[in-house]
Amino acid sequence: MIKAKDMLHEDSVVEMARAAEFYKVCSVLHEERGEHSLLLKCLLLDNTRKSRVFDFIAESSHKASLEHFIVQNIQHFVDVDGVKAGVTVQSYFPHVFTEALSSLPERAKFAFLQGGMKVGNLPTDSVTKYIQLCCQYEPDKVLSLVRSRNDFKITPVLESVRQYQLEEAEAMLLEKSGDFQGAFDILFRRLQGAIQSSGNIEAATESVVALGQAAGDKLNAQTTWLPLLQCLH
Repeated sequence: MIKAKDMLHEDSVVEMARAAEFYKVCSVLHEERGEHSLLLKCLLLDNTRKSRVFDFIAESSHKASLEHFIVQNIQHFVDVDGVKAGVTVQSYFPHVFTEALSSLPERAKFAFLQGGMKVGNLPTDSVTKYIQLCCQYEPDKVLSLVRSRNDFKITPVLESVRQYQLEEAEAMLLEKSGDFQGAFDILFRRLQGAIQSSGNIEAATESVVALGQAAGDKLNAQTTWLPLLQCLH
């Protein structure tokens, strides 16, 4: 079919190859014509080669000509591999990461953001969204994220941790926002629950004591340390 392009109009050959789902033929023709985004489209459509789309983008010397197609078809790239899609966009097209993210459904957003987080330097809103989605999809990660990071908005994340009842993360966020009494109340309630259920009393106690030490004189001893000592007596 490629030889036939010498006798037929090239556009006709491309249409024939596409109609027959001869995507390798289409790829060769698009490459010869410098149609890089159409070549990328052929890879996406070819079930035997679609996994190569991210390597193709990484190795391409014509990335600027691929940007619009990638953003407009980001769902198809996420369908291939959401994390790799996020890595690719944040690595080579970071200025359109937010635009690409906005068009995705929630579950796809999470995979895409996981990839973006691997690369780093995401905008505050994207980090915030990632932590919010972790509350739903990977709640075990949330406490370490809110403890170690400061590049997110506390208020929306606080709403999410409350929605999914992640009390330790909620206490950490309250502490970060300066509400030491609110944080103490949560951790103290957790300690009481651990005592009643014979849970991990040591860990719960350490959390409350660490908060008290961090708060210093910002906590009222009568409403914090005294009840704590009475609880542990």
